[in-house]
Parts: sequence; structure tokens; C-alpha cells
Amino acid sequence: MSGWDEVRRIYLPPPWDNCWVECHSNVPIGQWLDLKDAVALAQGDPRVENIEPLVTMLGGFVVAHNIPDVEGNPLTFTLRSMSSKLITAVSQAVAIAQEGGGAAVDPLAKTEPLPAP
Repeated sequence: MSGWDEVRRIYLPPPWDNCWVECHSNVPIGQWLDLKDAVALAQGDPRVENIEPLVTMLGGFVVAHNIPDVEGNPLTFTLRSMSSKLITAVSQAVAIAQEGGGAAVDPLAKTEPLPAP
């Protein structure tokens, strides 16, 4: 697998340590740079108009996740459903996937992570 077909499972830090996100890895460099710019902007100037595009972009990198909302349903990536710490944790997970971290998963099979090569 390569490019958009390659997916990595990354476990989140506490208090979400029983949660994971499966992220595209090896995405086009322009999209990766756009995400990094959005993270920097949101961190430097944390206003709604800067954070909302970041949350939308993160949703595009995440293939699947098991993060529940407050009612126990699958979380939808929106500004109203994610805390700043969760946005940071998912951003870091996407970065880890881009570096080849986490476990490879088959995005079609939706099975447990494949063993590392």
C-alpha cells in the first residue's frame, strides 16, 4: 500500500488512551503543509475562525476512529464536539502517522492492526 491507501492506527494519550484514530499516511505534501500551517495558526491565534478549518482538515486525514462523544456515540469532528486537548491529540496522531508511526491497518478489511514489517 502507498499514498492515500496507506493507513496507520495511532492510540491517543490519556484521558483518551483507550481510543485510536486511523489516519492516512504519506499524503500529498501540499495537504500536509496546509495542515501544519492550520495547526500553527490555531495555536498562535486560537479563535473560532482559525480552529474550525483545522478541525475540518483533521477529519479529512482520519479514516476511522473509536472516539465516543459525551453520549457514547461516534464523535463527529466539529468545533462543538471536540475540546482543545482532543484537537491537539488528534493533530499529534496525524503527525505520528505521517512519520510512519503507529500500526499499519488494512483500510478495506477494518481489522485489527497488521504486524509491523
